[in-house]
Parts: sequence; C-alpha cells; structure tokens
Amino acid sequence: LDHNDTVADSPTDNFATLNPLDKSSSLPSPSNGNLDLTNAASAWRVIRSTIGVTSGKWYVEITQTGSNSFAGVMSQSSSLDFSSYTGSSGIYGFFNNGGTGYPYANGSSGSSFTVSDGDVIGLAYDYDAQTVAIYKNGNLQGTVSSVPNTEPMFFCAAFAQTSATHSWNFGQQPFKYGPPS
Repeated sequence: LDHNDTVADSPTDNFATLNPLDKSSSLPSPSNGNLDLTNAASAWRVIRSTIGVTSGKWYVEITQTGSNSFAGVMSQSSSLDFSSYTGSSGIYGFFNNGGTGYPYANGSSGSSFTVSDGDVIGLAYDYDAQTVAIYKNGNLQGTVSSVPNTEPMFFCAAFAQTSATHSWNFGQQPFKYGPPS
C-alpha cells in the first residue's frame, strides 16, 4: 500500500468524490475510490460530485484521456441527461471536443486550445465571483463568467464517447500544479 493510497480520517479532511448515486443511469459507477470514470454510453451523460458548495473558492484537477467530455460545475437542479453538449443548460467549465478544448458556459463555447491525452485540466471555481477558470498543465486557458450562484453547485463530469476517461483529484492527493490564489 502506497502512502498516496490513503487519506487521514479526520473531520477536517473531508474531500468530495464522484457520486455513484447522483449520475445518469447509463454511466458506469466510478472506480478507484470514486475518483476515476470511463464512459460506456454513446449519448451525453453526467455525474456530479458528492459535495455541493455555496460560497468560497474551490480547485480540482482532472487527468483526461479521449475526447467528447466535459468537466466543470453544475447545479443540483440541472439535468443529468441531455441530447448534445449544445443542448445542455446549467453546466459551466471545460469541454474537450476531439482534442480541442474550450471554456464552456450553458451551451456556448469560448476560445479554443489544444488538449492531449494525459493533460491535467485544473478548474478553479469561485462561487462568490461566479467564475470558473480553466487551466491546462498549470497554464490559464480561459475563464467562464456569469456562473449562477443561487443554489449549491457541484463539480461534474459529462461524457459522449466510450473512450473518454477522467481521473479526478479533489485534494485527496497533492495537486500536480498549484491552485491559483
């Protein structure tokens, strides 16, 4: 057992994971302590994290492979199933479309950047400022603005291709790149 495979049990060390009880029914359950997920559906399907936030700044890292996937934040009331990424509402963050990444907000994409398998996507979510900043391997790629903050928001992943895989780090392990201030 490697020391990175354990997390201290303390009331001050609570970390989110992907929530196997709050996902599209056609998505498989996450593995590796509910931190890894590989899609098995051909339509857009979503999974939320276990902890919703109502204030403050939050940071996660996702190591991804494949394309046609999304990582970001969404509200509890947003749907877990949608027909296409442009048909989604209530999700904000990073969209990978065939190796091209975009800041994504509620059905619209921003300026593009290249994404390769194994890149680490950092999401810096500021609930109070209503923004999600997207980082690739520690470098800022874009920011999504006007993220609603009228209800708890959850980190989430969405997939539309069977080869897409995400490995999430909510802070259980050291981050590969330092969170922004």
